Amino acid sequence: MLNEQTTDPHQTESVPGQSIRFGGSFYEFGQLIPLFGSDFVFPLIIYFAEEFYSNAPSGNAKRNLGLRLFLTWVARQALAAPLSAAGRVHEQLSTRVCPSEVDMTEVAETYGDIIRDLGDLSILDSDDETYRSTHLDAVSATLRRLAPYELWPLMPPIRRMSRGTSHIPALGQLGPGRSKVVFEGADAYARSVEASKVRMAQLRRIAEDGLIEEFEIFETGKKLLARSDISDLATITQAIKSLTAYGFNKSEGELIDEVFPKNDPELRLANLLTYLDHTTNGAVPTARDPDGSYGLDCLIRACGGGSFINSHLNGTKRALLCGQLVVMIDTGLNVQPATDLAAEPFDGEFRRGSVNLLVNQVTKTRPEAKTAFSVVPAEGAEALLNVPGFKLSTKSAITMWQEMSLRMRCRARAQNDNAHRYLWICGKGSGHCGVIQTFAGTVAKSQMNLLRDELADDPILGGIEFTRQNIRPTYLAIRNSKHLDSQVVVSIANHNNAGTTFGSYLSSAEYRQALASLIRNFQNQLEAAILVTDISRVVQLGVDAETIVGRAEEAIQNGLDEILFDASAAKTSAIAATPEVELVPDSLESFLTFEPTHEDLVALILVKKGLEADEERFLVANPDRWKNKWMPGLALVTATAARLEQSKYKVALKRALTSAEQGISSGKLRIFVPW
Repeated sequence: MLNEQTTDPHQTESVPGQSIRFGGSFYEFGQLIPLFGSDFVFPLIIYFAEEFYSNAPSGNAKRNLGLRLFLTWVARQALAAPLSAAGRVHEQLSTRVCPSEVDMTEVAETYGDIIRDLGDLSILDSDDETYRSTHLDAVSATLRRLAPYELWPLMPPIRRMSRGTSHIPALGQLGPGRSKVVFEGADAYARSVEASKVRMAQLRRIAEDGLIEEFEIFETGKKLLARSDISDLATITQAIKSLTAYGFNKSEGELIDEVFPKNDPELRLANLLTYLDHTTNGAVPTARDPDGSYGLDCLIRACGGGSFINSHLNGTKRALLCGQLVVMIDTGLNVQPATDLAAEPFDGEFRRGSVNLLVNQVTKTRPEAKTAFSVVPAEGAEALLNVPGFKLSTKSAITMWQEMSLRMRCRARAQNDNAHRYLWICGKGSGHCGVIQTFAGTVAKSQMNLLRDELADDPILGGIEFTRQNIRPTYLAIRNSKHLDSQVVVSIANHNNAGTTFGSYLSSAEYRQALASLIRNFQNQLEAAILVTDISRVVQLGVDAETIVGRAEEAIQNGLDEILFDASAAKTSAIAATPEVELVPDSLESFLTFEPTHEDLVALILVKKGLEADEERFLVANPDRWKNKWMPGLALVTATAARLEQSKYKVALKRALTSAEQGISSGKLRIFVPW
């Protein structure tokens, strides 16, 4: 009974066409009728009841609220922008036309972006992350479960509230099985990075050797196909037809012995490869497949089996995984962009040994599409890992696989789908004939399991449950260890900001310890630069004068001498302190304590904007100066701003940001300029 009646005067009675009661609970849809019309809302109520009748009322209440909020938001967006994706979706839903998957996905993800923004209260009046996460999951699940009723298309799940900030370990941080290793001590970060380098180098060697081994088998197949004593296709076809379950006569037997001689296994294999190359475009069928037969199946098994034959005509899944691992290690691409690499991935010509790699689509959902790419480094893996002797470059690995996958790509084009547009493709399932698909999901996972089994006895990687996801944080950690050059790593990672890079990939305890050490040194030098001119006040810090003087000398070496209140003490300063500006605070506490007043918050924003704007210039012109002087300062103000955003000062910080931007636009304020 989908619409239950109630005799309880305290319970709301359902109104046909506007609300419904089932499972002892009441669900309202009436507010949607003025927005979408009864032709859409009436079926929606029935489908909702049919789909969720057996579910718990508590979950159904969240689904009902989430669906109503989502559809109400779509209607508001359509009113504001009728020609937008939301406008098209609203019009089609109102007229009972199923929207396109592209439009529906765009609308759902834009809605998700608003929910994920804790500061946006336009839909939900709570900034509680758990509450918003539950709401987003309810909306996503409801849209997907109601899709079979053809009100709207089935689409991917909406990206969840979590931005992936849980730490993804680098290879060096993995212990036996699924455990993690935490390095301790002053050199913890250096030892962690070194362990990652060793394991990354070993994984690349293994992947490289695997790809070369598979390519040599493929090259053998090419040589066999080029033999001059191969029979013509008609003769080979007739000989295969003679191979039946019922035997063959004398003349047929002579033909079979001529084409597939038992005393010449290479010629026998060459003729079989020729037949498959011309008739199935390299597919290796079984007796059950449309292109297969009992005789052909017997011949394939006699020549070594389907996997053996396939490796002479096509790139195997093992070769695919090995090639992809080489590319991911060299470029730092994440799993999804690596999977989405285009069949012709090189964007333009190589310049100084480098080129961009193209992907077919951006599968990460963002308010605006962002083209993901990665640079094939001129120096290759040898410079990154500081290990000589690699045999293949990134370009070589890609071109080898392109050649090995040529026949599969031709078969993929005949399927009339998009598989041929991707670089990494393979046959579906365990067979070697049939549908061609991209290398993702269970097929990729199974190949990684096989690789780990192969490496069980490896002295470096044996017993470690590593996956392809561990490659990217390893790459970024190694790159970042060069100079802790955050902006370079963020750029390489293709992230919009440093939050994703350092929250998801470089948030290990070892990295935080190294960064904290730099920040402490920066604070010590900054304090010393300010206080060295008045030693009598140094005792308030609890630090002896000799230590302060030593830190002040380091500050001068790192360019902080322009902070010195005594201009005569500066050795490199180009700007002298002016008497009109009161530089020394009246109390030591006012300098050492940050008070989130409006003026101080504006100053914090101006300093942060200035350091962010000049980071790239410093990394090119003087990376050591950036590391020793300004990067710790940027880390300090960034951490302070992030903490304020999660505190009761969040609104005050937003007001300060508005004031800072208005002041910059009007010329009354200037951003901080590091020197």
